[in-house]
Amino acid sequence: MAARRSLLYLARDFPVPVSGAARLRTYNWIVHFTRHFDVTFVAATARPVDAIYLDALRPYCAAVHAVPLHPQSWWRRILARVRAEARIITHGVPPEAAYLQSGPAAQVLAGLARQRQFDVVFCERWTWGPQAVSAGAFSVLDAGAVQAPRADDFLRRSRSPLRRILRPWIMPALARRETEMLASFGLVMTLSPADECAAATLCGDERTVSLPAGLDIQYFKPRRSLIDPSEIVFFSALQSPAQRDALLHLHRDIMPVVREQLGEARLTVVDAAPTAEFEDALRGDPFLGFTGPLEDPRPELWHAAVAALPLRFGAGSAAHLAQLLALGIPVIVTPHAARGLGVRSGEGVLIADDGPEFARLLAQVLGDSSLRDDLSRRGRATAESRFSLAATYDRWSALLAAGPVAH
Repeated sequence: MAARRSLLYLARDFPVPVSGAARLRTYNWIVHFTRHFDVTFVAATARPVDAIYLDALRPYCAAVHAVPLHPQSWWRRILARVRAEARIITHGVPPEAAYLQSGPAAQVLAGLARQRQFDVVFCERWTWGPQAVSAGAFSVLDAGAVQAPRADDFLRRSRSPLRRILRPWIMPALARRETEMLASFGLVMTLSPADECAAATLCGDERTVSLPAGLDIQYFKPRRSLIDPSEIVFFSALQSPAQRDALLHLHRDIMPVVREQLGEARLTVVDAAPTAEFEDALRGDPFLGFTGPLEDPRPELWHAAVAALPLRFGAGSAAHLAQLLALGIPVIVTPHAARGLGVRSGEGVLIADDGPEFARLLAQVLGDSSLRDDLSRRGRATAESRFSLAATYDRWSALLAAGPVAH
């Protein structure tokens, strides 16, 4: 019997308790990697991890290391902070990289690398540095997206006047370091096709792949017998201006056009509470409702005939869109909303430019049960083939276990 291959997992955070999309992705990777690898897990954490959470991960891993991101003594923390600030100003190195490459996490990584050469290093941050790449025979970066544009926006809005002033000098160095690091990995994973294109310009098409967050499609199963043919849902968080603008636009500009054709059409905002912008609308529109935050949004979504995501800028929530498709709910989206998953019109969604065309398609799907049923089947098939756990974590953990990856 062949010996199991070894994998070193370098995480952005400790995944237990699973309290967000990033932690869920980490947890899913570990669960699926353990089927093929002996996993050594390392997470650099800002706070100590409770023993109960460490114990929850140990059945999946050969070894678990929760390492402080920052030094423990106050004076070392201050010294490390000053050093990190100096490195971002002088060399464009993010403060996180300074902590990961010279603090307690770097010491643990160096010790593991001295003990053995891992078959695969799976890394969630390029800021772990060259030491991470050299620890394995093959290296994978689960990047999510290219970080330099986000760093540029962060520096532009920084509370530090010095950072804002030096941004034109810091950013080229930071972008250059990220490019060098991405090019050093054997494979770079991103969350969307748009992110893949951005990464491919830095390290080549043959070494980048788009891999959305995997979805438990058995949990998100359709129940189309429960639908209300007058029900339109908006299913997206309202924390960002882009999402709030999309909902306001849907309610003020699109729904009146839809109701000219289908007078009883209702709009329900699922898994979100009303923000200040919608107080007047709630008082004046009996066909608008908010469910508030929900532990389980599925019962509300099962009633939906169609979902609408008319984003005019920004990016849509890939996780929410994938859940809608898995639930068999037809979705009308703008190109901005579709970009996050790289879906095409007809794959459970209809893509329409903002304006009359969006309202026309929304009314058409709401009023045509055969079209709804066809889109529902196609959306479910898309979710099963591209966004399921089998199509994401299962497939790629098996590919990495088989040896050098070709895609």
